[in-house]
Amino acid sequence: MDEYGKFYSEFLQARSKNALRDMLRLEILPKINGIYTPHLVDMTILFENAQVDEKVPLDKATDYWKTADVSPCNPEHPAVDAVFVSHAHFDHIQDASFFDPCIPVYCTEKTKILAKAMTDVSVSGVDDQYYKITKTVTIKPKEQGFKTLCPGECACSEEKEAEHPVVEDPKTKFKFTYDIAPKFRVFNTACEGKIKGIKYKLIPVGHSVPGACSVLLTLPNGKTILYTGDVRFHGAGEVSIDDYVAQSVVRLMC
Repeated sequence: MDEYGKFYSEFLQARSKNALRDMLRLEILPKINGIYTPHLVDMTILFENAQVDEKVPLDKATDYWKTADVSPCNPEHPAVDAVFVSHAHFDHIQDASFFDPCIPVYCTEKTKILAKAMTDVSVSGVDDQYYKITKTVTIKPKEQGFKTLCPGECACSEEKEAEHPVVEDPKTKFKFTYDIAPKFRVFNTACEGKIKGIKYKLIPVGHSVPGACSVLLTLPNGKTILYTGDVRFHGAGEVSIDDYVAQSVVRLMC
């Protein structure tokens, strides 16, 4: 977030369609191959047809449309199998927006609930997709008769459903009809399990936000790695330092 603040502040924010490529270019985010959503790395894959190619001056702004030195995620063979999120503060969860949706997020149930709540009350930009994901988009020429200052030019739009889906709110039971059905990331909130032979355990920790945890990994060779997350040990009803140390030490010894 400190790096982000060097280039953006207040009304100057990351461009809605180009946030990932800008942040990679400014070295705010790391250039890691095989994890980022393909169209966020290379927007040209969204071009509907050759007619769009002709209208877009790719030779005038090549770096706007794609990032050449980062390979996007291949959904069939992602570079990583899971992303662990220790808690729902933006400096820990927000950039999960750029991971390909095929990569599951592992966190506590409370963190998942908070992620959904933050998404529900915020403007859903490209950097606010850590829970809800933008529907498939396409860049195509604007339809004839479309009211615009630039008739005949191209537009980036979400693909609408052939049939309007009806989604029921699980709490109020109120039914909503959508032109474009919402899509969500895959969250795994099991407190312990195994990923490709590596055992994991989510250990609750006291923090200023509910649902915070540390992540204990046990490798196939028996070596253990404890990622503490943000440890502050305060908050109503949260884990005390004695309870946390007891859990961590027992797990590490086991």
